[in-house]
Amino acid sequence: MTIHEKAYAKVNLSLDVLRKRGDGYHDLRMIAQTVSLCDDVTIELTDKGGVYAECDMDRVPGGGDNLAAIAAKKFFERAKSPNVGVFIKIKKRIPVGAGLGGGSADAAAVLRALNRELDAGLTESEMFELALGIGSDVPFCVAGGTRMMEGRGEILTALPPLKGCYIVLCKPPGSLSTKRVFGGTDAVAIKNHPDTYGMIKALETGDIPGFGRGMFNVLEEYASKLNGEIAPIRKGMIDLGADGACMTGTGTAVAGLFTDLNAAQTAAESLSKVYMETYLTEPVSPP
Repeated sequence: MTIHEKAYAKVNLSLDVLRKRGDGYHDLRMIAQTVSLCDDVTIELTDKGGVYAECDMDRVPGGGDNLAAIAAKKFFERAKSPNVGVFIKIKKRIPVGAGLGGGSADAAAVLRALNRELDAGLTESEMFELALGIGSDVPFCVAGGTRMMEGRGEILTALPPLKGCYIVLCKPPGSLSTKRVFGGTDAVAIKNHPDTYGMIKALETGDIPGFGRGMFNVLEEYASKLNGEIAPIRKGMIDLGADGACMTGTGTAVAGLFTDLNAAQTAAESLSKVYMETYLTEPVSPP
């Protein structure tokens, strides 16, 4: 059996750090969205046993260390299903080290596909529990759509779908250590926070420009000190007509929300002349 599954990128449209927990993680509150930029994941079920993954991008680990392979192994353990052997091929489109959840999206795609095609019957809560054991973003990537994420990211609240807009993604060269970005943010008092619930209210009333104006990521201030191109990209998107823009995740990619398609196309074209990894995307609903 060969299964084809899309692995959609995750974009943080807001990110707030509430506190550092005793277990070393942070309690977060975020609004996240899956977008049309995606990896292609092909899963071949074989009779040879074992789990193996390969990717067309050298920077991404293959073999059993790939998150998609780890997801398959954990799925068979949790579902108590015989491991018939899995060979996973990943065609990457989501930039690596961008804060767009590429590896998490690939892992989530494997979990969704195996649960569906093997009729394993894992419930949504069981899938989320399994996904959290792989990575903090994986539960969201399993669910997809427009959601508020809390805790480490495993507490998901469905929000009205984000419609009538376009999201331009732009990643400058380089990547940032998640640990370093959180550590630097912990070292200073966070003065400004996103109005998460105000954004949700705007979403509920269909005020997409107002929703965009609320976009804010508390990690961006420190991340911008480590990569000097984040802030200029964000300002450039606003100058080019974005209703709002912010860094996604721990960076380095910046997301700009546009309600005007022409403005979004112009911004993507302009930024792509300087930054190769620039994409014009749209929000997508749960897979």
